[in-house]
Parts: sequence; structure tokens; C-alpha cells
Amino acid sequence: MRWWPRRPDRRPAAVLKERPDFAGLQELDVNAHRSGRVDQPAELARLTGMHATFAKAIDLPTGGEYGVAVLSREKPLSVVRKPLPGPEPRVLLLCEFTNCWFGTTHFDSGTVPGDPAPAHIMSVPIVSNAVARCAAAKPVFLTGDWNAVPQSPLAERMRGFLTTLNDTSKPTNGNLRRCIDYVTVDSAHARRSRRAHARNWHVDDGQYRGTQRRDGWLREDCRQCLSNGGRLT
Repeated sequence: MRWWPRRPDRRPAAVLKERPDFAGLQELDVNAHRSGRVDQPAELARLTGMHATFAKAIDLPTGGEYGVAVLSREKPLSVVRKPLPGPEPRVLLLCEFTNCWFGTTHFDSGTVPGDPAPAHIMSVPIVSNAVARCAAAKPVFLTGDWNAVPQSPLAERMRGFLTTLNDTSKPTNGNLRRCIDYVTVDSAHARRSRRAHARNWHVDDGQYRGTQRRDGWLREDCRQCLSNGGRLT
């Protein structure tokens, strides 16, 4: 996360602007030398007044940890962390809340831009099984940087059990000018829901000003989708 030391206010400002119930964050450091030995999830929690839940993907060679996190207004009832295989280890994070599960993940980029490392295809059954277990009781919203364009084999496999909520025709990466970041809901609940609309979501890539970002926000208007007559059940 190269820009954190230069713009320490970037993510807190984005969260405070959107006022989300949940935020899925990738590329976070905990006590890493390269980012000033800051516990970034804890600092984000302090600055936003939200709960931070971190999942480690990698132990960094110079000390500290690298991974993903969920920010939430509600304290999680339970947490699932699943290591994912690949040339660079990754992790799936799922947090349970009163009305839903919310999580995030981040796949490593491959040698072909927009098509993640082939080994990450092995992660799909792990993600699918975890989502299925959680979705047995309540809807599962999964956000993340897949480093995969919509037509890639990995994205196609993920859509086998997830329904995309953000508009994948809009780019989320400034170099590729393609969508590689996603906000999704498990397909079983998407089929039964009448109000899981992409307009409830904000996807914003810190490297691509003015469009979407790799942090997926469940915006405040989606809270009503979960808690009122349009509850995802």
C-alpha cells in the first residue's frame, strides 16, 4: 500500500464521507517497517469510530503483517479467516453481523494484467465453501480486489456462486481501465432479494481518482435494504 505514508488521511476521509455500515479494505499493514510501524486497521478504527477486524495474509520480511480488514459500525458476532493458496499467500475474511455476513479478500495479480495467478483458481472452492456455510443463515456480502477483469477465468468461477452488485462496465484500475474490484452478494440471497441494487454501493480505487475504488462500501441506504421491508432474507 504505497500511498499510505504519503496520504495517511485518504482512507479515513473516504470512510467518513460515505458513512458506511461496513467497509472492505485491502493492502493494509500492521506494524510494518515500510509504513512506519503503524497498526493501520487500529488507526482506521480510531479515526472513523468503527470496529476494525484484520486478517493476516503475509508475514513481512522486515517485520509486521500485511492483509485485509473489515470496518463496521456493529461489532462482529463471529469472524472467519481462511488462508488462500497462491504464489503470494492471501486470505479470506468474513465477519458475521446481526442481519448479514460481510467480508473481503484480495487475490494476487498474475503475469497477465487483469488475470490473476493461475494458482488463485484453487482459492475459488475455499471461498465458495466458506460463503455457502455462512449463507445458510443470512446473506453474505463479499467485496474485494480480485485483480481479475470480468471475463477472466477466476471472475467467471466466482460468479458461479456470487452475484455482482457494482457496475463492472466501469473501470476500477487506472492502468488497465477495466473493472478488477467487486462488490458481491451470495447468489442464493440475491435471487430472493428485490432490492440488492448496485446503486447502494460505492467502489473506489485509490489509484484511480474519480471513479471506483478497491474498498467496497455498504452505504447507509443499503442499511434500510437489510433492516426494513426489503431485508435480504
